[in-house]
Amino acid sequence: LLIVEGILTLYYSELRSLYSHTIFVDTSNELRLERKLVRDVSERGRTAEYSLNQWRKYSQPMFEKYCSPSSKYADVVFSGEEWQVEDVQKILLDYYSLYKYS
Repeated sequence: LLIVEGILTLYYSELRSLYSHTIFVDTSNELRLERKLVRDVSERGRTAEYSLNQWRKYSQPMFEKYCSPSSKYADVVFSGEEWQVEDVQKILLDYYSLYKYS
């Protein structure tokens, strides 16, 4: 089992052809912005104003252009709003059963 994670992992067909199963974790614009602001200010030393401007000019438009449309290539789409341990357990059990009998 190899897990590949990233914002563009489903965008490129060359990569998609290498995956046996795919998952897309979807979140709201508000949550993505909140996470970006916290990360940029606390970990990267940026101001909230700079980060918000970057969000409006680059991050959100690029998400809409590249990331969001790639969800159509996912076998499963989960909400990242209220990620539950049960979701992870279900994914692991489903994939375990697929590989156990193949």
